[in-house]
Amino acid sequence: MLGFILGLCALALVGMALLHWGLKGRRVNDHPVCRDCRFDLQGVYPGEVTCPECGSGLKRPKAVRVGVRRRMWSVALLGLALLLLPAATLGASMLAALTGADLASYKPVGLLIWEYNNLSRAGAEHAASELATRAANKQLNQDQLALLIDTILDNQTDPDRPWVTGLGDVIERGQVNGVVSSSQWARYMAQAPALDVEARHRAAPGGILPIRVFANEHRLGSNTQVSAMLSLNGATIGVDTPLKLVLGPLATDNWFAGFGGAGASGIGWVNMGSGMAAAWGGQQGTGFALQIPDDLNPGAYTVNLTIGIVALDQTSAMNFAPNAKPTRTVPLTLQVNLSPSTEVDIKPIAPSEEADAVLLDALRPDFVQSMNSGIAGTQAWATYQMLNPGDLDLAFEVTARTGGQEWPAGVLTTGDLCQAGHISYGDNTHMLQWQMTKPPRPGQTVDLIFEPSPEVARSTLDLDAYYNGRIVIEDVPLNDMNDITTVFRSGSTNNEKAERKEESRAKRLLRALSGEKPDESDEPTPTDDDGG
Repeated sequence: MLGFILGLCALALVGMALLHWGLKGRRVNDHPVCRDCRFDLQGVYPGEVTCPECGSGLKRPKAVRVGVRRRMWSVALLGLALLLLPAATLGASMLAALTGADLASYKPVGLLIWEYNNLSRAGAEHAASELATRAANKQLNQDQLALLIDTILDNQTDPDRPWVTGLGDVIERGQVNGVVSSSQWARYMAQAPALDVEARHRAAPGGILPIRVFANEHRLGSNTQVSAMLSLNGATIGVDTPLKLVLGPLATDNWFAGFGGAGASGIGWVNMGSGMAAAWGGQQGTGFALQIPDDLNPGAYTVNLTIGIVALDQTSAMNFAPNAKPTRTVPLTLQVNLSPSTEVDIKPIAPSEEADAVLLDALRPDFVQSMNSGIAGTQAWATYQMLNPGDLDLAFEVTARTGGQEWPAGVLTTGDLCQAGHISYGDNTHMLQWQMTKPPRPGQTVDLIFEPSPEVARSTLDLDAYYNGRIVIEDVPLNDMNDITTVFRSGSTNNEKAERKEESRAKRLLRALSGEKPDESDEPTPTDDDGG
């Protein structure tokens, strides 16, 4: 604002100078001239002692000057305009400050669009809000609305241009009313995620580099929910050394692998828009890992990524076409420091009876469910809605065992996991999933086997250590979702049981870490639904 005011003052000074020069005029000859009346005294002076035009004495000091001057009216008018423009602007600003009036409401649409394209963030945001308001109030004609839609789409991916939700509403109303074309709508959805990237703080040549791509801003309106499928379309380190995607313990069967088109690999999705914190697990980013060549020397490197985006609104989100080509690609860059492998080792935490006791309680899932869809067989899953192992860093590969068979059930970690194919359900929810060969029998239970895994820990952004104890949770009831009575019985008490277990875990963990013996008061109070 200070720079704007100084600019107006400078403009006013230039206007004053031009106005003075224009009125003074330019000299057209070297004739003697009466200073009082500007009469040309050629042939009169110095013979006469008075001016024949006005009678002024010509013998007085400085009564006669040299050269006839002619005023430059065009220069004078330009100076007057340059003087009045900042004066009017400053006057209007002072009036707005005193009365609270919004000057933007009086500006023409073209000026507002120019301000949105060129002013600093605060000024551009104010102009954008006014444009969105006029569009919502149907104060724009057809040509103005078309120009505004093009301007919004052109600026949607520019991080220097502020985003106002009302701008997205302009596009969304236009789509409903048929003003926005299908190609413009596809562009709008693909440009919605403002992607950013982060990587593990420590990595070594020959190891893996966990990376997370996330949306730090959702450039949408207030009525659209978008799912954007992301693919890795290229990755290099240093001077164009290619990096390969790693499929770790979790991603042996990557559901996303078919997306992104030829030469790409799907890595996950990003959900955006109003209400998406609850819908589809609130996925805000996706992680993956890259294999670092072992012939690189320790030091600082630049990693360049090309991320492809295929975006659909939520009503069509299950219709992602396999091998669909990205409608938009985004280049991302980050700096990484490679250290010798001895400096990035993941440290195992020695197990103890006290910690094992805490984890036996903490890792018992709130419920285990299964469902026979008739298409994909019987799917089973264990959900942790309030996992709280205290200060212990966990990194497990999990196996489900029931009916004499075992199935890989994924991984469970307290770290920020980065593996292609991993679906995040939010910070407070963890899920294990496996596929059984047949539906469970009534009363059937499942054992969950947690094997400590340094590979899982290395696949996180933040873990430098992991608990190195094997935990086996036995005889967890396996509820059949196809049995409606089981569904109601298991769901009615889930929240209450989770809250009681959370309080019990916290008390037991504090006692275990301080070396105290467990106290009976730490146990959750049983209820009829607990079987106690």
